[in-house]
Amino acid sequence: MTNDPPPFESPASGLPPNDAEGALQGARIGAWEWELETGVTRISDGLAEITGFSPTEVVQHISFWSDRIHPDDLARVNWERTAYLEGAIDKYQAEYRLRCKDGSWLWIQSFGKVNATDGQGKPTRMAGIHTDINLRKRAELDLDRLRHAVAPGAEKLPAGHDHRATGPPGVDFRAAGFVVTPEAIGHAAIYAG
Repeated sequence: MTNDPPPFESPASGLPPNDAEGALQGARIGAWEWELETGVTRISDGLAEITGFSPTEVVQHISFWSDRIHPDDLARVNWERTAYLEGAIDKYQAEYRLRCKDGSWLWIQSFGKVNATDGQGKPTRMAGIHTDINLRKRAELDLDRLRHAVAPGAEKLPAGHDHRATGPPGVDFRAAGFVVTPEAIGHAAIYAG
């Protein structure tokens, strides 16, 4: 008899396990389950892969994941998780950075739900997903950077000035790290940094 946790079962019910796992991996979604009393976790192969690990490299304990949360995000994530588990908020949802195997930071969005309680209604197990939102967060940060680059000069625009390709007077998109491409004209500059 072994003390290893049972294999993770895909949350995509109705699909054969290989199909469900493939769909989750293709969407860069990883599923997880957490035994609250012991700290034991079970994850899908996709969750290991989006963070650069092989499934066998992942320690099946909550500390493996908690230790990888960006220091600037940790207090907020812990508050959201605790507030949810104590019933102060209705759902667990958090966006934060997770350190990957190579040391880079990956923005993820985590959703979770209590799926088991004890006789007194105290949560004993939670399950959920991590979704890779890195591209979206980078686009949001780029847009903020662009807004800051444009804002100081926006009020100086002469009437009829078309600043889509050149930027407003006194604002150098290239110095702010943006590259204006023909595809971006009329949309947004593309951040090259």
